[in-house]
Amino acid sequence: MKKILSLAFLALFFCKVYAEEAVVRVKAKILTPLKLEVIQNINFGDIFKGGKNFIAKDTGELKVSGNGRVRLLWKDSLKEDYQPLDNELSIIMSDNKGNSFTALVSPNKIESLNDFIVNENSDKIVKINGKIEKLNKSLPEGDYSGTILIRAEYISN
Repeated sequence: MKKILSLAFLALFFCKVYAEEAVVRVKAKILTPLKLEVIQNINFGDIFKGGKNFIAKDTGELKVSGNGRVRLLWKDSLKEDYQPLDNELSIIMSDNKGNSFTALVSPNKIESLNDFIVNENSDKIVKINGKIEKLNKSLPEGDYSGTILIRAEYISN
């Protein structure tokens, strides 16, 4: 019986000696949700078919609010992949009959929109220019529109 107790004690002793523990810390940082507000849409106004080099008469304007490091991405709503808002973007302008042409939009940037800071004291205003390089003479008259999707994301430190 003493042998069994001794073996049990030794087994318990060796289990404790060879066991290890690790401490894993769990952290979280709560962020204010990002907010995007369209202040003004891009508007070319009245333009004529067959014309060239149209510049938007109303520049688009977007306000970004939050608290941290942010990047902006965008895409034409008809396309799949977002790209950095620092790049020029071509968008499809179409009427309700399936006619279309391409317009180009680009930020009127002073600094990078791929990594900037917003906080409760400092929102970011982004201005977006538009241009149409050429309109086909056979393009039917009518109202044409396109849509840009803009995504704001926090960047981890």
